[in-house]
Amino acid sequence: MSPSLLSVGIAMLMPSLVAIDSPWWENYDAKDRYLCNDRMVVVIERNEAQASLFTRGMRSTLFRDNQSSAGLLYRNDVFKVVLKGDELMLDQSRIDPFNPRITCVRTEDA
Repeated sequence: MSPSLLSVGIAMLMPSLVAIDSPWWENYDAKDRYLCNDRMVVVIERNEAQASLFTRGMRSTLFRDNQSSAGLLYRNDVFKVVLKGDELMLDQSRIDPFNPRITCVRTEDA
């Protein structure tokens, strides 16, 4: 196995070692960590217009939906995220019909 393939393999097996930061030009005001189902960590960086969601070694950009009265709502074609206080609701029904909604709690320990 070549050194570059080995590096990619290690990064895929150990996603917590991969940097969880958005590019500086996206200018996010807040960054919070959430624990979901006592095992999955979700990191969300956000501002008034958009958010970056980091989970399972993936990064997704979501855009603010100002029409919602159910807290802060960000969405894209795959995910919908609702933030209410210390709770995050992740709707992933488009990619996982068997586990469509996950509720997460803000944490400093994850």
